[in-house]
Amino acid sequence: MLTLWTDKLILDQEKIEKVKTDLLSDEGRWLHYQQNYYSSYWEDNIQERPEIIFLEEYREQIYKFMKHVNLFDRCDFSFDHWAQVYPAGKGGYHKEHTHFSYQCLFSWVHFIEPTDRPCFYFSKFEGGKKFVENQEPGTFMVFPSWALHGAVENHSDTDRLITAGNIMIPRINSNNNDIHTFHIVSLDSSLIEHPGWRKPQKPDLPIDQEKVDEFLSKAMIQ
Repeated sequence: MLTLWTDKLILDQEKIEKVKTDLLSDEGRWLHYQQNYYSSYWEDNIQERPEIIFLEEYREQIYKFMKHVNLFDRCDFSFDHWAQVYPAGKGGYHKEHTHFSYQCLFSWVHFIEPTDRPCFYFSKFEGGKKFVENQEPGTFMVFPSWALHGAVENHSDTDRLITAGNIMIPRINSNNNDIHTFHIVSLDSSLIEHPGWRKPQKPDLPIDQEKVDEFLSKAMIQ
């Protein structure tokens, strides 16, 4: 439906168990009490997240995807990731949401230890859920960050473990002389700079007009 790319990535089992143990051992730090799942997303310092031990494996996956969409050597990009455990029989779920914001164009999910019943879904315009196929151990999937998605309750007798992340792209080179640069003006507005524009276009509302005007006067082509 909205899947851009899939691959298979099997991680070291000892590392997997360590990540699960670390997350489940500290409710006060990792537990989302309303939706009943454990997540390292709440840790701002990514070096302190348990799943940082998978950094090199995920770096390789992101590089493969960026080459697949022919962006690897045509843009500046970075990525982040976090882990989530939905404990067995606890009914943990993740309400519908998106990851889209500013420079975030692509998002991904890695089904490390899925349950027998598919949980991850995309929301359909006409209503209802479209469950992604092949939610098998090791499936790595990339999708657009703006896609509305979620995960239904885990009532199975096994834990559900996934990692998720985003790919941020602040600058894209369309060809040798055509570079698009993304600028954050404020928390509510942003601009994409294109060297061919004689006058820059302003973003849609809501915006902080004073900050936008100041940005245009200093950074954009007049």
